Amino acid sequence: MGVSLSQDRRHLSFLDVVKKSDLKVLTFDIENAPNMVYSWGLFNQNIGVNQVIEPARTFGFGAKWYHEKRPFFLSEHELGQEEMIRQSHAVLNEADILVSYNGIGFDSKHMNREFAKIGLPPAKPVKHIDLLRVVRSQFRMTSNKLDHVAEYFGLGNKTAHTGFDLWTRCTAGEAAAWTLMDRY
Repeated sequence: MGVSLSQDRRHLSFLDVVKKSDLKVLTFDIENAPNMVYSWGLFNQNIGVNQVIEPARTFGFGAKWYHEKRPFFLSEHELGQEEMIRQSHAVLNEADILVSYNGIGFDSKHMNREFAKIGLPPAKPVKHIDLLRVVRSQFRMTSNKLDHVAEYFGLGNKTAHTGFDLWTRCTAGEAAAWTLMDRY
């Protein structure tokens, strides 16, 4: 791993270990198209499976390697859905450590569904640091939303966007929407 075992590990941070090792650390986030459904109303609806016109699907995979300066974005808009999923699978399998925000409870499960759909196994098991779990277990924040937590700790804000409208414009194939989704 490149880190001397004789070093005092109590004073060695996670980032120190990563910097001095060959570990491949990947931060990632996915974006999903919403379920499209038939519904009789807007409130207190019980939507049956037979009302689903098109189920949710992963349509974007954003990631950044720890040692790299720039993130990258794989999308169904540029690659097609299956190829985007295949490339995302390959990227996840390169990682030694994953870092996400709600990735264990959300992103990884959606990706596993997509992998299975096209005959791929789940990505190889690795250490997964889910920062939402860290925030919930270590801090009592006013809100656990990523944008609030990042702003509170002086890490900046998420890229502003038009809300749900951005996702519907992406599902409609609008190029300008995909450009904004890439930045987001």
